[in-house]
Amino acid sequence: MFERTNRSVRLTPLGHQPHGEVRPAYEEMQAAFARAVSSTRATVDALRVGFMGAAAGQIVYQAGDMFPEREPGWRVRIREVQLFNALARLRGGEVDILTLALPVTEPDIVVGPVVFSEARMLALPARHALARRESVTMEDLADVALVRVAGAPPGAWLSELWPDRTPQGRPIAPGPEIETFVEALQVVASGTGAVIVGEQVTRFYTRPGITYVPLTGIPRLDRAPVWLKSYTPRHPPLRRDRP
Repeated sequence: MFERTNRSVRLTPLGHQPHGEVRPAYEEMQAAFARAVSSTRATVDALRVGFMGAAAGQIVYQAGDMFPEREPGWRVRIREVQLFNALARLRGGEVDILTLALPVTEPDIVVGPVVFSEARMLALPARHALARRESVTMEDLADVALVRVAGAPPGAWLSELWPDRTPQGRPIAPGPEIETFVEALQVVASGTGAVIVGEQVTRFYTRPGITYVPLTGIPRLDRAPVWLKSYTPRHPPLRRDRP
């Protein structure tokens, strides 16, 4: 089968016969391994993360850059979601994790640790009488029309953020219905409504026709990642030994 010397090993004419017969099978096996490796790489899992607002987006993208280094085998897909369908996209499986303003008390949702906190402000039409104040209170909301999210049922997540009554029980007029935060700002700028926001809007969403006034007598606005109780990572598993 072989001719051996101190410097080389060569096939004999007899050895070339099985070599030629085995080589195609060997090459096919190598190709099968290559296809398997390629397939594994193509199906490396992705954590799909949704966010709303520029400040949350900054944090999510920074975390997304770090995550694959801390959890090898994962990729992060980040997408912006809108007010009117944020929870629907979570429940529909389009995103795995959302960064939302609290409180979130939905029974099928887990709330993670607070990632940032900010004071609340009231976005008002610049011509509104309250826009000339240094601050406003929750009772002052009886003098404005708060925008509402289209299709949001009473008691849902957004109704807790944007109440329909003051602490003393005075009704807060419903403003125009909107689907996105940009729409809400357009309503405010047009003079037909107001909206409670976090103070980060003064850095990312300044525009003519809107005045942001500090809102007192209300807890700070906390934001945290949330996910469904039924969510389980597909592959590979998340490691819990890291902070």
